[in-house]
Order: sequence, then structure tokens, then C-alpha cells
Amino acid sequence: MGKIQQIRQQENVLSMLPIVELTGQGRLLIENHQGVLSYAPNTIKIKVSYGCVIITGNSLQLMEMSRVKLAICGRIDCLQLLGR
Repeated sequence: MGKIQQIRQQENVLSMLPIVELTGQGRLLIENHQGVLSYAPNTIKIKVSYGCVIITGNSLQLMEMSRVKLAICGRIDCLQLLGR
């Protein structure tokens, strides 16, 4: 496999990994998610390729959701990344 093919293959793998971006204590953006597992005002669980992301806090709301990304707002107290 040539060098260019290796670079393209690595870029394809990286583009499928979830990106979790926390802005302060009030906004969380997750890209490349695989869906919402559970949703409540104090806990939200999101499925990602390596397991799940658990967000706990108060007044959590799913503000935006598409097939690629989702945004959660509210007071975020804890962010857990759990593998399979």
C-alpha cells in the first residue's frame, strides 16, 4: 500500500471516531454519535463507536440532533466515557 493510500485510510478511520467538545459547564457537542440510549433531565446516555458517553447534571436538554452531531445544554456536572 502506498503512502497516500495509508494517509487516506487513516483519515477515514479518524473521521468515524466520536468528537466530544465540552464548552464550560453548560454546553456539550458530540459528533459521530450512534444515537441516544437514554434521556432524562439529570442524565443523558449517548452511544458512540467505543461504548457510551454519560452526561450527568441538572436541567439537561438535547438542543440539537442530527445523524452526525448533537448538542446538549444545561448544567453539566460529570462527563463519563465508558468503553465496551
